[in-house]
Amino acid sequence: ITALAEVGVGSGDDSGAIKLWDLRQKNLALEFRENTDFIADMLYTEHKGNMLAVGSGDGCLSVFDLRAGRLLARSDPQDDELLSLALVKVS
Repeated sequence: ITALAEVGVGSGDDSGAIKLWDLRQKNLALEFRENTDFIADMLYTEHKGNMLAVGSGDGCLSVFDLRAGRLLARSDPQDDELLSLALVKVS
């Protein structure tokens, strides 16, 4: 589970589904099913739009554009599971 600004929450499950919930309306706002294995970590950022990076057990890093409601980019499958994500500022 991860916070999406002040008004939303994102959740990932064991089957690879990502659900974004709007806390103001208390209902499902968006759902993505691009991943095929468990969601290990999610990282939300408002930098250059609302983006959600997702690490998965299928070895792929997926980046979603939440304003457009679509998959923006997806890495090639890695040999290992992607269990943790971190946002690093490079100067």
